[in-house]
Amino acid sequence: MTAFRDQLALDVGSTFLNAEEFGEAVVIDGVTVTAVRDDDLVTARTMGPRTAEGIDARRRVLSLASGQIPLPSQGARLDVDGTRWYVEQVSEAEGMIEITLVRQVG
Repeated sequence: MTAFRDQLALDVGSTFLNAEEFGEAVVIDGVTVTAVRDDDLVTARTMGPRTAEGIDARRRVLSLASGQIPLPSQGARLDVDGTRWYVEQVSEAEGMIEITLVRQVG
C-alpha cells in the first residue's frame, strides 16, 4: 500500500495538477494555485435542485494539492478568480483537497 500512496503523491504534481494535463492557474483569495476546476463533475444526483424560489445556484469543484491554501471550512466565503463563492463541502485525502463551491445567480 505504501508504494501505491508514494506513486499517488508523485502523480498529484506530475499529472493531476500539471498545466499540460488537467491543472490550471486559479486565484483563491489572492493566492495563485494550480488546481483542477470542474463545473461538469457535479451531477444532478449530488447537486440537488438547480433553483430555489427563482434563484439559480451554480456549483464548482476545485481539486488542489494540500498546503497551497489554508483548509477552508464549510460555509466560508472564498474569492475564486474574482467571483465570490461559498464553501459547501471540503474533503482532504492523499495529498489533495477537494472543495465544492456554490454561488447564487439571480
